[in-house]
Amino acid sequence: KYTRAQLKETLDFYGVSYSSMFVGSNGNITFQSGDDTYTETLADHFNQPRISAVFDDLDPSVGGSISYRNVGDDVAVLLFGPERAVALREG
Repeated sequence: KYTRAQLKETLDFYGVSYSSMFVGSNGNITFQSGDDTYTETLADHFNQPRISAVFDDLDPSVGGSISYRNVGDDVAVLLFGPERAVALREG
């Protein structure tokens, strides 16, 4: 599963500007489209620009969650899985 996050300001990632991102329950952020692939393969990882925090299936259906919040000019992402929690902050 994934959710689209609209950014208050554009984010420059390797020379390309994005105004939104997709936060996925597989522990990463993508920019071109959401990714609900839960397998950890190099082919899946490199099929589009992404930031991988854990690249592992956090599976919200068994108690995990995905959330984001715009905080001033920053965006904070929280990924909670049954076994771990990860917090990312850009800005």
